[in-house]
Amino acid sequence: MMSIARLRILLRQVPSLQAGVSVMSRRETASSSVTRECTDAGPILSITPESGLADELMDIRCLGLQPGQLVTLTAKVRTENGKYEYQASGQYRAAADGTVKVQTDPSLGGSYQGVEPMGLLWSQQPVPEVAHKHPRLVKFDVTRPFTYTFELHDGQGGVLASKVVERTYVADYVEKIPVSTGEAEGVLFLPEKREGSDPLPFVVDMRGLLTRLVVDRAALLASHGFAVFAFDYFLPRRLKTKEENVYMDSQAFLDVIKFAREHPRLDADRIGITSSCYGGSMMLHSVTRLQLPVRCMVAAGFSTVLSVQVGWKNLDGSLIDPIGPMTKLVSRWKDENDKWWLTFNAHSFSDLMEGYTEALPIVENINCPLLAFRHEDDKHIPSIPMTTELVKQMKEAGKGHLVELQSLPGTGHFLECPYQAINTVSSLYNPGQITTGQMTLYYTDFGGEDIQQGAKDQEFAWRKIINFFRKHLKVEKMYRTDWISD
Repeated sequence: MMSIARLRILLRQVPSLQAGVSVMSRRETASSSVTRECTDAGPILSITPESGLADELMDIRCLGLQPGQLVTLTAKVRTENGKYEYQASGQYRAAADGTVKVQTDPSLGGSYQGVEPMGLLWSQQPVPEVAHKHPRLVKFDVTRPFTYTFELHDGQGGVLASKVVERTYVADYVEKIPVSTGEAEGVLFLPEKREGSDPLPFVVDMRGLLTRLVVDRAALLASHGFAVFAFDYFLPRRLKTKEENVYMDSQAFLDVIKFAREHPRLDADRIGITSSCYGGSMMLHSVTRLQLPVRCMVAAGFSTVLSVQVGWKNLDGSLIDPIGPMTKLVSRWKDENDKWWLTFNAHSFSDLMEGYTEALPIVENINCPLLAFRHEDDKHIPSIPMTTELVKQMKEAGKGHLVELQSLPGTGHFLECPYQAINTVSSLYNPGQITTGQMTLYYTDFGGEDIQQGAKDQEFAWRKIINFFRKHLKVEKMYRTDWISD
């Protein structure tokens, strides 16, 4: 049975119910209702919505305080496996009417400072007891929400009020469908049919080389009205071979296009791709080598070159080897606590590419708009020089008019969904060891230490991506309106 909280999400997203009623006006109405209920019972913590999508703005207010009272707001959440707790805090001073409005009032201290409506979410960091383990707050199972506990504390640390809030990554009107078609595997997120919606634009989401498929971005993007296929392009092939190199099969990419053509609700004439990390390399090679019918592409913090033991298999069966060996691409070392650390060597990529161009995409074959994000503080892979070089090559090939380059000054390797905790140092398993049974856990500095700027980058990039696809995939009717801009 659908919960009341989930029903609220669904009702908020129905356009016919939104006509003539703005998001802010609904929140103002809810706040007014809470204010009327605020009596001598004590302070009230009001959060709207109490159950919402991960990229939905929250209205957080404290009511019934003393004028000028100094209070602290905290928020806590656990990682999906329940092992690690994250927390954030902000200090606020009540206005003359005894209220704190997080959307407009500045935080005076804590995890962030200044006016930051969603600071209690994006500034989440592991609690001190587990910080040395560098866990990463990431959503794998999008069918379950993250549950945050918000508390309002007085100057002595006493809890004045509390509230539990849910943040989910997939709307109730989006169906999650496992897909296996030909050589392609993944998960399709399909919004329900609405008047005038079908056939739906089709977006392929390609992430990096991880040890499991991450679909939070795909699910959240689908909640805006796109059909999104989270393409599991790497893991199935890594698991099939124990050879040193994995070769991406060209046929798998053609099978994704075939799937779109044959699906009754998908529009194969409106296909886009979004990518990050090694997914960028796969996107560029597939589009330029196979001449896929793609209308537009997005690449964030991405690689262009075939590397890290991942090559390419042409339709005729011939292979393109990745640059390497891996020992020249990465540096590994142990710290004083016997932890392994890993970093990629930017100069090694450049040195190994000298005289070997097969591992690069065929830039002159790019024939659709590309939105490229340059992560200015990426410390994990050399995405900055690769992004810069790609744009340069496109201009030299007479394709400069097709690329839109956007700089993200505070972003490290990861560009998370809006308001998600920003992980600057974290751990990862070597995906090349999946078939060995003995996987090494590495720690790496991903960059992005200026998390306040990184949070602004998140919002900026998400709006850009949504409206880029909306424009080039010619979407006339979105399922949500809160991120649309001209």
